[in-house]
Amino acid sequence: MMKTISLVGLLLLVLMLVSTQAMAVGIGIYGGLGKASNARVRNADLKPTAATEESHMLAGLGFVLDTAVAKNQLFNYRLNIGFEKWNWGDDTLQNITTAEPLRFGIYNTFGFGIIRTRLIRFWLGPQLGLTLFTEPATKTGTFLDLFQLTDNNGAFGSTLGLATGVNINIGEKFTVSIDGGARRWTYRYLNANPTQLGERRARTHEYYGNVSVMFRINDVYQKK
Repeated sequence: MMKTISLVGLLLLVLMLVSTQAMAVGIGIYGGLGKASNARVRNADLKPTAATEESHMLAGLGFVLDTAVAKNQLFNYRLNIGFEKWNWGDDTLQNITTAEPLRFGIYNTFGFGIIRTRLIRFWLGPQLGLTLFTEPATKTGTFLDLFQLTDNNGAFGSTLGLATGVNINIGEKFTVSIDGGARRWTYRYLNANPTQLGERRARTHEYYGNVSVMFRINDVYQKK
Protein backbone atom coordinates (compact mmCIF):
# COMPACT_ATOMS: atom_id res chain seq x y z
CA MET A 1 0.00 0.00 0.00
CA MET A 2 2.75 2.46 0.95
CA LYS A 3 4.62 1.73 -2.28
CA THR A 4 1.48 2.59 -4.24
CA ILE A 5 1.03 5.81 -2.30
CA SER A 6 4.67 6.77 -2.89
CA LEU A 7 4.27 6.11 -6.61
CA VAL A 8 1.16 8.28 -6.75
CA GLY A 9 2.97 11.07 -4.91
CA LEU A 10 5.94 10.85 -7.28
CA LEU A 11 3.61 10.94 -10.29
CA LEU A 12 1.87 14.03 -8.94
CA LEU A 13 5.25 15.68 -8.42
CA VAL A 14 6.31 14.96 -12.01
CA LEU A 15 3.03 16.36 -13.31
CA MET A 16 3.53 19.48 -11.23
CA LEU A 17 7.06 19.98 -12.56
CA VAL A 18 5.87 19.60 -16.15
CA SER A 19 2.96 21.99 -15.68
CA THR A 20 5.13 24.69 -14.10
CA GLN A 21 7.09 25.30 -17.29
CA ALA A 22 4.42 27.70 -18.57
CA MET A 23 3.25 28.98 -15.18
CA ALA A 24 4.41 31.38 -12.50
CA VAL A 25 4.72 29.25 -9.37
CA GLY A 26 6.97 28.28 -6.52
CA ILE A 27 7.95 24.67 -5.84
CA GLY A 28 10.04 23.16 -3.08
CA ILE A 29 10.12 21.08 0.07
CA TYR A 30 8.73 21.58 3.55
CA GLY A 31 9.16 20.17 7.01
CA GLY A 32 6.91 20.60 9.98
CA LEU A 33 5.94 19.74 13.53
CA GLY A 34 2.56 19.55 15.19
CA LYS A 35 0.42 18.36 18.04
CA ALA A 36 -2.98 16.66 18.00
CA SER A 37 -5.31 16.21 20.95
CA ASN A 38 -8.86 15.60 22.18
CA ALA A 39 -9.92 12.61 20.06
CA ARG A 40 -13.51 11.36 20.24
CA VAL A 41 -14.05 7.78 19.12
CA ARG A 42 -17.13 5.97 17.82
CA ASN A 43 -17.13 2.17 17.93
CA ALA A 44 -18.33 -0.21 15.23
CA ASP A 45 -21.96 0.34 16.29
CA LEU A 46 -21.37 4.11 15.84
CA LYS A 47 -22.18 4.81 19.47
CA PRO A 48 -19.94 7.60 20.76
CA THR A 49 -17.51 6.80 23.52
CA ALA A 50 -16.34 9.30 26.08
CA ALA A 51 -13.99 11.98 24.84
CA THR A 52 -10.38 11.14 25.55
CA GLU A 53 -7.64 13.56 26.50
CA GLU A 54 -4.91 12.23 24.24
CA SER A 55 -1.79 14.00 23.04
CA HIS A 56 -0.03 13.04 19.82
CA MET A 57 3.15 14.59 18.42
CA LEU A 58 3.78 14.56 14.68
CA ALA A 59 6.66 15.43 12.36
CA GLY A 60 6.29 15.75 8.60
CA LEU A 61 8.18 16.21 5.36
CA GLY A 62 7.03 16.67 1.78
CA PHE A 63 6.65 18.72 -1.40
CA VAL A 64 5.00 22.12 -1.69
CA LEU A 65 3.65 24.11 -4.64
CA ASP A 66 2.28 27.68 -4.47
CA THR A 67 0.75 29.70 -7.30
CA ALA A 68 1.63 33.10 -5.80
CA VAL A 69 4.73 33.12 -3.63
CA ALA A 70 5.99 36.62 -4.39
CA LYS A 71 3.51 37.92 -6.97
CA ASN A 72 1.43 41.00 -6.20
CA GLN A 73 -1.75 38.95 -6.46
CA LEU A 74 -4.56 38.58 -3.93
CA PHE A 75 -5.30 34.85 -4.28
CA ASN A 76 -2.87 31.95 -3.99
CA TYR A 77 -3.35 28.19 -4.01
CA ARG A 78 -0.90 26.10 -2.00
CA LEU A 79 -0.57 22.33 -2.35
CA ASN A 80 1.28 20.25 0.25
CA ILE A 81 1.90 16.55 -0.38
CA GLY A 82 3.77 14.72 2.32
CA PHE A 83 4.16 12.14 5.05
CA GLU A 84 3.80 12.67 8.78
CA LYS A 85 5.14 10.37 11.45
CA TRP A 86 3.05 10.24 14.61
CA ASN A 87 4.15 9.32 18.10
CA TRP A 88 1.98 8.59 21.10
CA GLY A 89 1.91 6.27 24.05
CA ASP A 90 0.69 5.53 27.54
CA ASP A 91 3.72 4.38 29.48
CA THR A 92 2.31 3.67 32.92
CA LEU A 93 3.26 1.01 35.43
CA GLN A 94 0.26 -1.10 34.44
CA ASN A 95 0.09 -0.67 30.68
CA ILE A 96 2.48 -0.11 27.79
CA THR A 97 1.05 1.06 24.49
CA THR A 98 3.46 2.55 21.98
CA ALA A 99 2.98 3.12 18.29
CA GLU A 100 4.52 5.25 15.56
CA PRO A 101 1.92 5.48 12.79
CA LEU A 102 2.47 7.18 9.44
CA ARG A 103 0.03 9.49 7.67
CA PHE A 104 0.07 10.45 4.00
CA GLY A 105 -1.69 13.74 3.32
CA ILE A 106 -2.69 16.00 0.45
CA TYR A 107 -3.51 19.47 1.79
CA ASN A 108 -5.09 22.23 -0.29
CA THR A 109 -4.86 25.78 1.05
CA PHE A 110 -6.73 28.70 -0.52
CA GLY A 111 -4.88 31.79 0.62
CA PHE A 112 -5.49 35.51 0.39
CA GLY A 113 -2.52 37.87 0.48
CA ILE A 114 -3.37 40.50 3.10
CA ILE A 115 0.07 42.13 3.02
CA ARG A 116 2.07 42.06 -0.21
CA THR A 117 5.46 43.74 -0.65
CA ARG A 118 8.61 43.00 -2.58
CA LEU A 119 10.12 41.34 0.49
CA ILE A 120 7.21 39.54 2.16
CA ARG A 121 3.73 38.21 1.56
CA PHE A 122 1.42 37.58 4.52
CA TRP A 123 -1.56 35.38 3.71
CA LEU A 124 -4.34 33.38 5.33
CA GLY A 125 -7.19 31.16 4.21
CA PRO A 126 -9.08 27.89 4.58
CA GLN A 127 -7.47 24.48 4.12
CA LEU A 128 -8.95 21.16 2.99
CA GLY A 129 -7.11 17.84 3.05
CA LEU A 130 -7.34 14.12 2.35
CA THR A 131 -5.37 11.58 4.37
CA LEU A 132 -4.41 7.92 4.52
CA PHE A 133 -3.26 6.70 7.92
CA THR A 134 -1.40 3.47 8.70
CA GLU A 135 -0.41 2.01 12.04
CA PRO A 136 1.91 -0.92 11.32
CA ALA A 137 2.52 -2.12 14.85
CA THR A 138 1.21 -1.64 18.35
CA LYS A 139 2.69 -3.21 21.47
CA THR A 140 0.31 -3.99 24.31
CA GLY A 141 1.26 -5.59 27.59
CA THR A 142 2.44 -5.10 31.16
CA PHE A 143 5.72 -5.08 32.99
CA LEU A 144 4.79 -8.43 34.53
CA ASP A 145 4.28 -10.30 31.27
CA LEU A 146 5.97 -9.48 27.99
CA PHE A 147 2.77 -9.94 26.01
CA GLN A 148 2.68 -8.35 22.59
CA LEU A 149 -0.07 -7.95 20.00
CA THR A 150 0.50 -6.78 16.44
CA ASP A 151 -2.09 -4.60 14.75
CA ASN A 152 -2.51 -3.89 11.04
CA ASN A 153 -4.49 -0.68 11.18
CA GLY A 154 -5.46 1.89 8.58
CA ALA A 155 -7.72 4.89 8.30
CA PHE A 156 -9.04 7.17 5.57
CA GLY A 157 -9.90 10.71 6.56
CA SER A 158 -10.22 14.39 5.74
CA THR A 159 -9.12 17.63 7.35
CA LEU A 160 -10.71 21.06 7.54
CA GLY A 161 -9.04 24.09 9.04
CA LEU A 162 -7.51 27.53 8.77
CA ALA A 163 -3.94 28.28 7.73
CA THR A 164 -1.81 31.41 7.74
CA GLY A 165 1.76 32.17 6.83
CA VAL A 166 4.41 34.59 5.67
CA ASN A 167 6.64 34.24 2.60
CA ILE A 168 10.08 35.86 2.84
CA ASN A 169 11.63 36.41 -0.58
CA ILE A 170 15.38 35.96 -0.96
CA GLY A 171 16.51 37.46 -4.25
CA GLU A 172 14.64 36.77 -7.47
CA LYS A 173 14.45 32.98 -7.26
CA PHE A 174 14.13 31.71 -3.70
CA THR A 175 11.61 32.09 -0.88
CA VAL A 176 11.47 30.84 2.69
CA SER A 177 7.91 30.39 3.93
CA ILE A 178 6.72 29.91 7.50
CA ASP A 179 3.13 28.78 7.93
CA GLY A 180 0.89 27.14 10.47
CA GLY A 181 -2.66 26.68 11.54
CA ALA A 182 -5.34 24.59 13.17
CA ARG A 183 -7.45 21.86 11.59
CA ARG A 184 -9.93 19.18 12.49
CA TRP A 185 -9.14 15.65 11.32
CA THR A 186 -12.07 13.25 10.90
CA TYR A 187 -11.32 9.66 9.94
CA ARG A 188 -12.66 6.13 9.77
CA TYR A 189 -10.34 3.71 11.50
CA LEU A 190 -10.12 -0.03 10.66
CA ASN A 191 -8.63 -2.40 13.21
CA ALA A 192 -7.42 -5.67 11.69
CA ASN A 193 -6.19 -7.22 14.91
CA PRO A 194 -7.78 -10.73 14.93
CA THR A 195 -8.45 -10.43 18.67
CA GLN A 196 -10.01 -7.00 18.35
CA LEU A 197 -11.89 -6.84 15.07
CA GLY A 198 -13.93 -3.71 14.61
CA GLU A 199 -14.29 -0.34 12.99
CA ARG A 200 -14.39 3.04 14.61
CA ARG A 201 -14.61 6.69 13.70
CA ALA A 202 -12.79 9.50 15.43
CA ARG A 203 -11.99 13.18 15.19
CA THR A 204 -8.93 15.04 16.37
CA HIS A 205 -7.91 18.68 16.58
CA GLU A 206 -4.43 19.51 15.31
CA TYR A 207 -2.08 22.47 15.58
CA TYR A 208 0.93 22.54 13.27
CA GLY A 209 3.74 24.65 11.87
CA ASN A 210 5.78 24.27 8.67
CA VAL A 211 8.93 25.76 7.17
CA SER A 212 9.25 25.64 3.36
CA VAL A 213 12.04 26.47 0.95
CA MET A 214 10.78 27.19 -2.55
CA PHE A 215 12.31 27.91 -5.93
CA ARG A 216 10.27 30.47 -7.87
CA ILE A 217 9.57 30.08 -11.58
CA ASN A 218 8.41 33.29 -13.30
CA ASP A 219 7.09 34.43 -9.93
CA VAL A 220 8.21 38.02 -9.27
CA TYR A 221 6.70 40.96 -7.45
CA GLN A 222 5.51 43.84 -9.59
CA LYS A 223 3.82 47.00 -8.40
CA LYS A 224 0.36 47.62 -9.81
